[in-house]
Amino acid sequence: MFLIIPLGILFDILGSKLLIPATLLLMLGQLVLLVYTPLHSSFSFIMMIIGRIMQGISGQMLYMAMGVMTNKWMGNLSGLIIVLPEIGEILNVFFTPLLNISGGLYLVNFVGILVCFVSFLSTISLWRIDKKY
Repeated sequence: MFLIIPLGILFDILGSKLLIPATLLLMLGQLVLLVYTPLHSSFSFIMMIIGRIMQGISGQMLYMAMGVMTNKWMGNLSGLIIVLPEIGEILNVFFTPLLNISGGLYLVNFVGILVCFVSFLSTISLWRIDKKY
């Protein structure tokens, strides 16, 4: 929460170049969770916290970048910017327990890394479109 202002300034300086490192950090955080969750040790707990911190920082960067890019291309659509992450959170509340029941926590983290990979592909296409125009 406290990183939004410095990250916003950094995004204003670097622009869409910050999107790809943010998405890579998101994928790396999810990969840390995927690898260290089944180990059940105190080291794995610390690594899971580190992975979650990396996801939180990169998620805030992407959330802030979404607002800047949307306002840049389509005007003031702050309602859309607020609603889309909430829809994702609601879907997460419904689907994560179903995945956990059917395949365990490892399946949940694996689906998370797939979603992060789709986000990475979307970020690359968005970066190319923003670079072109």
